[in-house]
Parts: sequence; C-alpha cells; structure tokens
Amino acid sequence: MKTWMRDALLRSLGIDEDLDEGNADTERVFRTLKEDVVWTVDWQDPFEFQSELECWISNYNSDFSHKSLNYRTPVQFMAHFSLKEISMA
Repeated sequence: MKTWMRDALLRSLGIDEDLDEGNADTERVFRTLKEDVVWTVDWQDPFEFQSELECWISNYNSDFSHKSLNYRTPVQFMAHFSLKEISMA
C-alpha cells in the first residue's frame, strides 16, 4: 500500500496510528475497506482515491447494518442513541 493511501485511510477513519493495531473491530473495518476500495483499483491519483474513500465511508455508515449495533447502521444507531440521551435529560 502506498504511503499516501495509508495516510488517507488513517486520517479519514480518525485512527491514531500510534494505537495498538490489535483491535479486532478496527482490523475488520480495514479488511472490508481494502476489499471494497483499495485492492479493486491500481490507484495512481491520491485525489481520486480520497474521493472514493470518502464515498465508501459515507455508504458504510449509512447503508450497512452491523450486528454489534443491533443490526442498525451507524447513522441509525447514533440517531437512536441521541434520542435516548435527550429523553433522559
């Protein structure tokens, strides 16, 4: 993986590269991302890659349900969580 590609991934996902990379959830997201975006094209243009990465992240958060979130998308989970917080106040 090219350095600019790795840096874009870490920056876009908000991952601190100094953290222990043993986290299974983070590893799984990275694998899915690589299978869907990184390995599908021989990326030469960092701007094109960044654009595709941002699109993938948006789709991942709004279109894919996650078992760990009770089969909700991250967007649905956060909306539900926010409503719970408001009602408890």
